[in-house]
Amino acid sequence: MRNEGQNHLNIEFNGIKMKKITVLILGTLLIVSCGKSKETKMLYEYQQAYFGVLNADDLDLKVHSMEKIGDIKASDSMKVLKRELGEYWAKDTDQSITDTLSFKYVKDLLNETIVDKDTMSRLYQKAMISGMEIKNPAYEREAERKRDEAIDEKVFYQETLLNVESLESKFNSLAKNPNSILSSKYRATYTLNNPRLENKIQTYNKVFYTDGSHTKFVKEEILVAE
Repeated sequence: MRNEGQNHLNIEFNGIKMKKITVLILGTLLIVSCGKSKETKMLYEYQQAYFGVLNADDLDLKVHSMEKIGDIKASDSMKVLKRELGEYWAKDTDQSITDTLSFKYVKDLLNETIVDKDTMSRLYQKAMISGMEIKNPAYEREAERKRDEAIDEKVFYQETLLNVESLESKFNSLAKNPNSILSSKYRATYTLNNPRLENKIQTYNKVFYTDGSHTKFVKEEILVAE
């Protein structure tokens, strides 16, 4: 009976000991997994992809600071699209004009121009034929040159119209939810061993932009590099 009791106590003791070890292991894993913030992990993954290394730890990346400095809303992108529209109207367009400029107005103007260029190309085509009929090579060549020029300009304005229509489509899509956050901006200061410079230690101060799901960095702006 004494042996049975001793064995029972040993089993309980070993069981308690195994539970403590298990808890200790889980706790250690939890600490390791929580050691990096979501944004820091995103930076590790971004640098890993940028330098093309299999393991981000090979870069010996050390993050000194990481802070969110703002969000980019759909309304912000809409302003950018309106500025791009303004550039089709005139270079260095005044902001007040850009704000009031409509896609419809620009498209109507482009369509009118396309019709005019098409008409001109047809007229010059007829003039070229007339030059052939009256056997005037100089007149014929000039008419042909102006016809080709009108055709090239027509194609240019047609392509411009397609670009404006693409901008309008993006603008209208964003306008459905102008307060939606498209991207977040983070400022990070970090050092790493640059494998492209024989693992030279470099310090960076950059701004990173997330994707729409805010799960990875997709763009950067270099503020300071050493």
